[in-house]
Amino acid sequence: MRSEAKKRHYRVAQREIEQSPNKGVFIANEKKQTYILFAIGIFLFTFVQGFILGYFVSRD
Repeated sequence: MRSEAKKRHYRVAQREIEQSPNKGVFIANEKKQTYILFAIGIFLFTFVQGFILGYFVSRD
């Protein structure tokens, strides 16, 4: 009988940076804040644009 347990070596897979529909998209931490601010800016722009458009459409 062996008293030593077998050591198993596992190779760690590298993270793929490419876009893949099955795996999603990897976004670097440095760019997350930039993308979040950009998304907030687009949201606010469309929100204000909706108010302005609604004002002109509702005028009689």
